[in-house]
Amino acid sequence: MQLRIVNWLFLAILFLCSSESFARSWKWGIIGGLGGMGISKTVTLEGEPVTASRSEEPGIFGVRFETQYSDRWAFSIEHRRGFRFGPFSMGVGFTDANWRWYFLSPPPILVANDVQSYIFENRMAYFLGFSTGIAFGEISREGDLIPRIESSGVTIGFRGGVDYPLNAKMFLRPEIIVSTTFLNSGSVASSMSEFGLVCGVLVPF
Repeated sequence: MQLRIVNWLFLAILFLCSSESFARSWKWGIIGGLGGMGISKTVTLEGEPVTASRSEEPGIFGVRFETQYSDRWAFSIEHRRGFRFGPFSMGVGFTDANWRWYFLSPPPILVANDVQSYIFENRMAYFLGFSTGIAFGEISREGDLIPRIESSGVTIGFRGGVDYPLNAKMFLRPEIIVSTTFLNSGSVASSMSEFGLVCGVLVPF
């Protein structure tokens, strides 16, 4: 189900990007860094309720599509996944809508690829943000007494960071991301969480 939701999300974005005016006002980027995503769920083991916790760490990666709709506010759609190296797995994903508030100064403006003449202003812009969306996850561990746990829910998250332009058509975004779920599916108590120290790169379409 999570894969279907992500596929529909990207199809919608690609459809909108067919509009030239839309494409000129949006930018896209990749995200990567340290952190992880996890699931905590109450399961029955030998007739007794047990809280099982699993995580996909130590890394997070993802993609984002973003636009600025006022001098101090920006909006983005993101999909992020946690991953584990040994053995490799990435069973937990967060897909959400994000709003960023640039509280000290407006964010840097990326110049569209077809613009040849422009003025480049090299300055940092700090932001705080919040997000909401959905998360789905399934983590399996072979040979464990609890071989598999899964969960899904509505997410809420917070973040803070800074935009630093490398040039007029690319900037870096180091940020801290914290998210958790509520309204989790099913009658069994469960929760999902995310923490990341990540850095993203954004460029215009």
